[in-house]
Amino acid sequence: MAYFGATITLPGVAALVLTLGMAVDANILIFERVREEAALGKDRSVALREGYARATWTIIDANLTTLLTALILVFMGSGPIRGFGITLTIGIFTTVFTSLVTCRGLQELAISRGVLTRVFGLPVLKPTLDIPFLNFARIGFIASWVIIALGLGELAYKGKEAFGKDFRGGESALVAIAPGAKVDTGKIAALATSIGLADTTVTVQTPVGGGEPILRIETELTKDKSKGEFANVAAIVGAIKAQQPEILKDRAASADKLMLSKEAIGGSVSSELRSNAIWSVVLALLGIGIYVSLRFETGFGVAAMVATLHDVLMTIALFVFFGGQFNATLIAAILLIIGYSINDTIVIFDRIREELQSNPGRSLRDIIHFAINRTLARTILTSSTVLLCAIALWAFGAGDVRLYGEIFIYGVLTGTFSSIFIASPIFYWWHKGERKGVDAAELPRTYSWEAGSEKDA
Repeated sequence: MAYFGATITLPGVAALVLTLGMAVDANILIFERVREEAALGKDRSVALREGYARATWTIIDANLTTLLTALILVFMGSGPIRGFGITLTIGIFTTVFTSLVTCRGLQELAISRGVLTRVFGLPVLKPTLDIPFLNFARIGFIASWVIIALGLGELAYKGKEAFGKDFRGGESALVAIAPGAKVDTGKIAALATSIGLADTTVTVQTPVGGGEPILRIETELTKDKSKGEFANVAAIVGAIKAQQPEILKDRAASADKLMLSKEAIGGSVSSELRSNAIWSVVLALLGIGIYVSLRFETGFGVAAMVATLHDVLMTIALFVFFGGQFNATLIAAILLIIGYSINDTIVIFDRIREELQSNPGRSLRDIIHFAINRTLARTILTSSTVLLCAIALWAFGAGDVRLYGEIFIYGVLTGTFSSIFIASPIFYWWHKGERKGVDAAELPRTYSWEAGSEKDA
């Protein structure tokens, strides 16, 4: 990012958080598979090698589906949406490389030098855990879609009031900050609220490669043209000059001179932003469904697409219930949730596919229960790690950062729920509870040296 002269923005932060979550997820997945191999009595070096062999394609599949989403956003999106896609694309390649090359090299070195004497500690859950998740799938499925219907109903009732400045139109300005000044964006946002401009976003943009920080102020579009162009943003800059002049680089200048640049987002631009956002999400969902169908099987693809759509709609429903407004923050968070949700779902699907090969005599229902229970420790560890990041943003952030943390909390909980109670049941129902259709599909070959599940379990 520094090489390209990029600046850190909220969508970029969203992509970085997703990259962090995917990196943690990849390593947890590897550690869990290595631990399974070690439990079979294998030597540490053999357990490490075969654990990586079994986890590699799961990690690649999960990251490829997310990469597909990122590329669609790069070519279809604009502004913050495209920035999210570019940052996420870079993060995907770095995640795969560090997980499969760097971390493996360090672990093999640690084993060869005798530093790593035990394989990744104790298991989080009992290996014999057997929770019949499909028994509760119908109740969970109906309840979640009822919540979604209520949320979308409230969204329709609010109408235009549910959309913020990014969709209704707004104006922004860049203001130079004094060197070394400590800027509290929350106080500036509160200052804007005090003069009647509550729908205001304040961020500090710092070039990644170095340079002077700049204050970016975005607020509602000036409706009373008699006050002049950009009257709202000028009023905010004037309030800053009056109450917090120490943060301004040239505090003696007029409010108009303090603004390095001004930009208006009119109704047509907002409409284009909304259209691009919708099409980006739709194409991402279709791309995920097609890829998973080709890489796995049609039932997997349909289930992945419906589960991801469920996560998007559920997050929007919860966001609306708590009085949120549609803006660029929500778009960034939804894109992040799509990437996180499909990543979690692919891991479970890959384990189901593996168990279908290893256990030709077991029923589809038992296979799904077994696969979910065997990946449950990884799901809990990954979700907990990412959830802590989201809670930190919500608890300690301000303005849009805090809002972003709130939305991502909804997304993590929803994504974890859907992987177990939406995606897997849909796959099961798609095949009417029979594994005949799955077995007829072309499934990847397994080898005798690969450690499988217990066939007589």
